[in-house]
Amino acid sequence: MVIVKRGTRGVMAFWAEGQRTLPAFEVDVVDTTGAGDAFDVGFIVAARLRGLGIDDALAYANAVAAVKVTRPGARAVPTHEEVVAFLAARA
Repeated sequence: MVIVKRGTRGVMAFWAEGQRTLPAFEVDVVDTTGAGDAFDVGFIVAARLRGLGIDDALAYANAVAAVKVTRPGARAVPTHEEVVAFLAARA
């Protein structure tokens, strides 16, 4: 699998069985430091630890990064509960 993070242009993912493109969430950006790392961790947690499929894991990771950029500092990563609430508010 190859994932291309494109900042405000969203994310693209390619794997043997298919590909997906997701737009970025519209948020008020405060600090983008660590957004890519937050996305990576979000995807790993969603896909491996929570057992989500690729589409849901990409959406979860996208939400992790979106919430992260609304806060200052590289360590301002949201909790699982914050990500779930963020996604629910946009469903």
